[in-house]
Order: sequence, then structure tokens, then C-alpha cells
Amino acid sequence: PNGTGRTLRRMDAVRGRSDDLIILRGVNVYPAQLEDALLRLGQTSPHYHVTLTRSGLMDELTLQLEVAAPAVSAAALAAEVERQVKAQVGVTIRCQPCEPGSLPRSEGGKLRRKAALAARTALLKTALAQLPPRQDPDGLVVPDSLEGL
Repeated sequence: PNGTGRTLRRMDAVRGRSDDLIILRGVNVYPAQLEDALLRLGQTSPHYHVTLTRSGLMDELTLQLEVAAPAVSAAALAAEVERQVKAQVGVTIRCQPCEPGSLPRSEGGKLRRKAALAARTALLKTALAQLPPRQDPDGLVVPDSLEGL
């Protein structure tokens, strides 16, 4: 037992998901759905890169993909991929065709997402630490502690 008398470890707060689900403007999107739309076209390689950004209040998904044949028009392919994803998944995305072999091959996408989340959390903590303490409408001082973020 530890100092609290518990015989088992205490569980920390649940901090988020660990699967590949992306919630884009209220729609659940799995990267496998995007891959399925790409493979149905047949003009792209199975290698792609998904980037989720926030512009203002809206999330935006950018899909970088490798063109399978150089003879394919990049603009026409991008428009067709955007249309296919909108029809199959129900979200509007931005597509950026790339040259074959130009996208990095990854075995640990979740590792990069966790590192990016840790960097954003550290940035948020730094920004919050620089804010002066404020009072809520009831006159209580909001604590400076950032525990739990």
C-alpha cells in the first residue's frame, strides 16, 4: 500500500483519445475513410498525409497525396478527391497533390500527434502563466494553479 492506504494505483484523469478518430466540424472522420476514397479513384498512391489546422473557429483538414501517374492533372485530381471525400465522408477538405515519393513514410503517426499535443499544451500553459489573476463575477480570485491541464 502507498501512503493513502490504497492497495492499487490511482488512475489519473482521462486526457483524450488514443485512436485515429478526427472530429472535423462535428463529423467523425477516420483516416481509413479518406484512404478508401483515394483508392477508389485509382489515380493516387496509397501514401497520404493528413493535417488538421484551426483557422479562426473552424477546423480545416488538408490532405496531401501522391499522384500515381505524372500525366494526371494535379488540379483536376484535387477537385475529384475533394468531391469524392465530400460525397463519401460528408466533410469538405482541401487537397494538395504531391510528386510520387515526396511524402514521408511513417510508422508512428500517433507518436507525432502526441508530441504535437504536448507542444500545444506547453504553449498554452506558458500563455496562461503570463496572464494576471482575474476575479470571477462572485468576487472570488481565480487560482494561478495550472494543475490538470
